[in-house]
Amino acid sequence: MLVTLYGEIEAEAKRHKYKLCKCDCRRYHIQRKGYHGLFDVHMDKRGALAPFRGKWNRLICEGSWDQYSGHYFLARDLQP
Repeated sequence: MLVTLYGEIEAEAKRHKYKLCKCDCRRYHIQRKGYHGLFDVHMDKRGALAPFRGKWNRLICEGSWDQYSGHYFLARDLQP
């Protein structure tokens, strides 16, 4: 059931052109696959979210890439 639900979320995210990025889950407090949140990315942000500086973004957790704090996220700005 959950695998199917997440598959639908992932398909919709790709349809809406979300970008895949690696982030530290401790900064965004999203640790489980499928969880999401809205975030304002600061103007001095570097790294994977640098293209989203100064914009509101939705981050969706796609899974982890290490056992500690590294996670893959799907990101998209919410500006019209």
